[in-house]
Amino acid sequence: MTFGKFLNVFAWAIVCLCLHSNVNGQLFFVEDFDYKDGDLTAVSGGLWTLHSGGAPDIQVVDGAAVVVAPGSQDNSRLVGSVMGPEDTWYYAVRFSVDAFEGSPVNNDYFIHLRPDDTFSFRARLATVAPADAANDFSLQIWASSIGDGVTDWDGDFSFGEEIVAVVRWENATGVATLWVNPVDINSTNVSDDELPDAMDAHFALALRQDGSTGSVVTIPVCAIGEDFDSVFKAVQADDGGGMLGDVNCDGDINLLDVGPFVQLLSNNEFSVKADINLDGIVSLLDVGPFVELLTNSGG
Repeated sequence: MTFGKFLNVFAWAIVCLCLHSNVNGQLFFVEDFDYKDGDLTAVSGGLWTLHSGGAPDIQVVDGAAVVVAPGSQDNSRLVGSVMGPEDTWYYAVRFSVDAFEGSPVNNDYFIHLRPDDTFSFRARLATVAPADAANDFSLQIWASSIGDGVTDWDGDFSFGEEIVAVVRWENATGVATLWVNPVDINSTNVSDDELPDAMDAHFALALRQDGSTGSVVTIPVCAIGEDFDSVFKAVQADDGGGMLGDVNCDGDINLLDVGPFVQLLSNNEFSVKADINLDGIVSLLDVGPFVELLTNSGG
């Protein structure tokens, strides 16, 4: 690639980002747990840290976080921002649930927002016993840090079934909203609220292991950001792998990948093929490594 093409690629990315910066919410991070097996806090290189509990830690197994009840350690990852009093954040998670050694599912929350106060957890997503005993489990959304209000999802699920959930937390109102396997933001949802102590300076997404016997939750990917579409798209099923830089999935790295790469940048979306610097997000920090891949491939 000539130096002129390099400038064109970089300028194109900058222009598109500027055009979209005022209409797209920020995606803080996408976590696909692409680490070797082991304790999450260790194999993630410090991205995930212990905030409560003791051993055993949450484990990474075959590219997924495994959250076990009974368990102990709870881990969180900083989002790089602090939630303001009027802010609204979303997180999305793709997961499946299994019983722990044949035990029935207990009332266990396994993912939530974390503020500086270790115990003021908001927007907590929980597994619960099914409404119909013939099924395996259901879900609840908890707005409260102390569980004084919960809202059931209308429907049950099966062990091993892959589920996509999106959760919204409105800091000004104390309302937590849950979508399960949605099509878009207009899909069916349920909400729970907590007032008046709703406004917290959240700064992390947390995974939690309950101490009582209940369930095993396997999470291959989760994401957190400022709008529904970005986090929802980020946790969709994998597209079959491939090499870094082959953003259009045609088996080659060339200028045909520039358009899809810029679209991901401008829409705050995620693809493993566009996360060239492997930091869990697609951002301007990937532009230089992307251009280097194009240059070295002769694209």
